[in-house]
Amino acid sequence: MMKVGKPALAAVVALVLFATGCEGPFKKKKPAPQPSIPPTIQKPKVDIPQPQPTPPPQPKADATIQPTPQPKPTPKRRPTKKVVPPPSPTETTPEPKPTPDASINAPMTNQQADRQRQQTSSLIGAAENNLSNIHRSLNVDEQNMVAQIRNYISQSRKAMTDGDLERAYNLANKANLLSSELMKD
Repeated sequence: MMKVGKPALAAVVALVLFATGCEGPFKKKKPAPQPSIPPTIQKPKVDIPQPQPTPPPQPKADATIQPTPQPKPTPKRRPTKKVVPPPSPTETTPEPKPTPDASINAPMTNQQADRQRQQTSSLIGAAENNLSNIHRSLNVDEQNMVAQIRNYISQSRKAMTDGDLERAYNLANKANLLSSELMKD
C-alpha cells in the first residue's frame, strides 16, 4: 500500500469535495432567498421535510482514494467518401498504361504472344466491321461513341507495335464491345 502524506491527502480530499459539490466544513451555507412578494391568501402551513445534504465522508488515515470514473469518449464518425461516377465511354482520354508487376505477370511464351496478337487483330477487325455496317443516321451521342471506338482501335494498334499485347487486347476488346452496342440500337 502506498503511503500518502498529510498535505497530499488534504489536497485530494479538498479536490473530491470541490468536484462533488459537497459543502465542506469551512463553507458557509447561503441563506435561502426570501420571496419578494408575500402571498395574499394564507394557506395552512404543512411541514414537508426537506432533504438534507449528506455530510462529506471523513477521510481515514489509512483509507485508499478511489479515482472518479471518467465518462467513455464517444466514438468518432468516419467521414463519408464522395462517390465519383465513372467516366462515360464517349470520352476520348487515352487509357493509362499499367505498370508491369513481375510477380503477377509471368512472361508470355512465343505461342501465347502469337495467339494474343491474333485475338487482338480479330477483335479490331470485328469492331471495324460493325462500324462499316451501320447504315443509319447517328445522333450526337452515337457519333461520340464512334469516335471513341476509332480511338480505342488506334490505341490498340499502337500498343501492338510497342509490344504491349495485354493493353492492345484490352483496347480492342473495348472497341468491339462498344461497336456491338452501337449495332443493337
